Amino acid sequence: MGRVLRMKLRLANLPADGYRLALLLEEEANYSGVVFKPFGDMAKELGIHPSRISRLLTMLEKEGIAQRVGNRKSGTILVNPTYHWRGNATDQHKAIEVWSANRPYNLIQSKTA
Repeated sequence: MGRVLRMKLRLANLPADGYRLALLLEEEANYSGVVFKPFGDMAKELGIHPSRISRLLTMLEKEGIAQRVGNRKSGTILVNPTYHWRGNATDQHKAIEVWSANRPYNLIQSKTA
């Protein structure tokens, strides 16, 4: 896990399950920065109800750590490549472009304002 992600998580006001989900996403993202694991599988691994995954992911989205792409229950999850990356610089730049294209404008604006 990158130093910036650790600091971001330390400063976030998340419940314990939120931190655990962030760590699971970071682990599952591997080199791609993308998580395809179904919410039900993540919930089982964390010992929580699948609906809790959706609520926690909303919190992580507000912190700019992760972003859902697709439906709210089983869509793809992007882990912010600014905080998490294990590839070369060219691929990271491409991942940041994909991340930026999939971020809702209001969340980008609120983080920079």
